[in-house]
Parts: sequence; C-alpha cells; structure tokens
Amino acid sequence: MSVVLPGDTIDDIDSPIGSTLGPGLRLLGDRVVASKAGQLCSNGNPSVHWIASSERRYQPTTGDRVVGIIVGRTAEYVRVDLGGGPESAILSLLAFEGASKRNKPALNIGDVVYSRLLQASRDMEPELVCIDSHGKSGGLGKLSNEGFLFRVNIDYCRRLLTSNDITMKQLSRVAPPFEIVIGCNGRIWLRSAQIRTTVQLYNAINSAQFTKSFEELKEVLNRIFH
Repeated sequence: MSVVLPGDTIDDIDSPIGSTLGPGLRLLGDRVVASKAGQLCSNGNPSVHWIASSERRYQPTTGDRVVGIIVGRTAEYVRVDLGGGPESAILSLLAFEGASKRNKPALNIGDVVYSRLLQASRDMEPELVCIDSHGKSGGLGKLSNEGFLFRVNIDYCRRLLTSNDITMKQLSRVAPPFEIVIGCNGRIWLRSAQIRTTVQLYNAINSAQFTKSFEELKEVLNRIFH
C-alpha cells in the first residue's frame, strides 16, 4: 500500500477501464486521481481500489453494501440513515425480493436494514436496494431487532471485508456461533445466543483493530474468550 495526497495521479492502477473505484478515487479522463489523503488499498482483487483514511463520516459510494437505520416512511419508500450526515438515502419498498404493490415488506422507523447502494452522486439522493441484479436478496434486507448495532472506523470495516483479512476468520475459530453483518459505512450488526457472547464479540472486534500481528490478535481474542 502507498500513501497518496489529494490530486495525486494513481499509477498503481494499470487500467481504469474495468476497475472499480471506491471512496477517495476519481476518474479524470484516462487518469485515476486521489480526492483525499490516505493509503491506497485493494480488497485482494486488483480491480477494486479505494483510499483508506481514519474518517468516521461515510461518503455514499455506488455498489457499497451498508447497514442503515430507517428514519422515515411513506407508502412507497423509506428513508435510511447511513451515518454520513443529515442527508438520508431512499429505499423503495419494491426493492426487496418478492415485493409487489400488494406485498410490501413491513418496515418501521428504527428498523435496521442491510442494503446496497444502487446509485450515489453529488446531484442525486443516494438510492438503496435490497436485491441483486437477479432480483434475489443475497443476504440483504431487514435485520433482526434482536441484534446489537455499533459503529467503528470506516477504514476498519472495509479492512474486515477484504478477502485477506484474518480477523473474522480467527474470531470464528475461538468464539461461540454468531451472526454478523459488516457495512462499508462503519456500522456492524451482531447477534448471538447469549448477551454475554455478544458483549465479548463487541469487545473483541473493537480490540482487534489495534493489533499489529497475527500473534497479537490471537492473544487478544484468547484473553476475551477464555
């Protein structure tokens, strides 16, 4: 990973065409340029790139999977807070698997939803969907109210979602069974059979972000769960 500054041309990306540019990167002509300072990162697939920085305010990015809280409702859609400031995103009640005008999901203010950003631009409100390109949920949708929701650093969430991160793999080895949903917007939803386990998982995930090596990570997790 290399450190970049706003305005820097990113030479590490060989072909902008076909690449997915995440937060902090923009395409200007045939060049990829950094729009904020941070580290250039990849999710293990060379075609996906973003700039990692220690920010807590989320900037909506097309394609991101996010964990949001419903803050408003009409007959046709709900408004979802993504933690990115006063602006909320729109989620149509028809953007769910199997939904129709006669069969809409039962969603209420305060419910937590896991969704995908269909579009996000400066000129339009962010739009969410809970289906993939084939009309299937693919794990998206309303999350149980029995879960525990908390926030962490946005860069840490993106790191947990990368294919080469070891934190979740090691956590699954030492912790009792649990469910987890990680959003690119810095929110994590957790559920387990016991409150004690959920608290342990929360402490483990928060502590793991500060470890510097695999041995240190194992030591932290073993101390919490044993």
